[in-house]
Amino acid sequence: MKIWGKLDEVLGAGMLTGVAVYALHLTADLGIVMACVTGIVALLAVGVAKQKE
Repeated sequence: MKIWGKLDEVLGAGMLTGVAVYALHLTADLGIVMACVTGIVALLAVGVAKQKE
């Protein structure tokens, strides 16, 4: 089951990265980009917290 947890984090981070790049390309709306970056950091923090358990 560990592979699914990692896959979920990777896909989530990939989707957020895609949204951030697309928003930056289209409108340069930095609010959306910063929200996506915050989401990616949150996903990474959750991954680190899971590893500590």
